Amino acid sequence: MDIETLPTAKVRFAGDPVAVVVATSRYRAEDAAAMVRVDYEPLEPLLDAAASLDGRAPLVDEALSSNVVFHERYSAGDIPAAFARADRVVRARFSHSA
Repeated sequence: MDIETLPTAKVRFAGDPVAVVVATSRYRAEDAAAMVRVDYEPLEPLLDAAASLDGRAPLVDEALSSNVVFHERYSAGDIPAAFARADRVVRARFSHSA
């Protein structure tokens, strides 16, 4: 799988870097950066992380088979027995955007 350092065909999120400027001074870099122009074609936004996993959502990266990039599960000991002995069990779902 080829991985792009900068997107060349599709920008996937607001703030995705699209250009790099290298110059011999800060002033030249700022002048060069001011000349960068990018034409964007709007994509359908996906605003719900849970909906992005249902298989009908557009893929963020067409090189992958789904929008799940990483999944890991951890467990230790006899979890069902620990729940059965617990005075209270709290269930929650946590997520973050990285």
